[in-house]
Amino acid sequence: MQARANEVIKKCDDFSEKLDAKNKAKGEARRHAEEEQKKAFRSLNNSVDVLNKEFKAFLSEAPLTDMPAQDLVEVGKALGNYLSYQIKINKIRRFLDALRRIEVGKQYDPGELALMRPQLAYAVGRTDRDEKECMKRFMDFFDPVLKQAADSGRRDVFEKALKLMETIIAFHRYYGGSD
Repeated sequence: MQARANEVIKKCDDFSEKLDAKNKAKGEARRHAEEEQKKAFRSLNNSVDVLNKEFKAFLSEAPLTDMPAQDLVEVGKALGNYLSYQIKINKIRRFLDALRRIEVGKQYDPGELALMRPQLAYAVGRTDRDEKECMKRFMDFFDPVLKQAADSGRRDVFEKALKLMETIIAFHRYYGGSD
């Protein structure tokens, strides 16, 4: 999974270079740079989809708690980098805040996690057309995590889900995601 995450990060860097080239170009060179940027973003989307499939395959076989910390960091880094190009941090920060409210609650309630799943779907539905694909990919990653944490009812799975969300937010900020 680390190799896939690193591939996503490399393609994010390539996309960033194409974005910079488009912003510096004028006229015909700008149109060419826009086409190159679109190709780079499609390639990046494909890599994110492959990483997502590997992540889902892992979750179908084992609990999130079995994921090594380094893999968790690499997945969070790749997803945070990817999301930083399209999504404002407040759209995903809401879910971290909700997880933190559950964490500090007097009684851990897995039902609260289950209720976050429709909130995630609603957030995707409300998103602008330009950001919708990115938010869908975020939902594709995080919905199975919420489901596993809610279904298991185990606090350690919840804590690992919280760590994953914190990692995504941290790398979103690191890679220049907007407020």
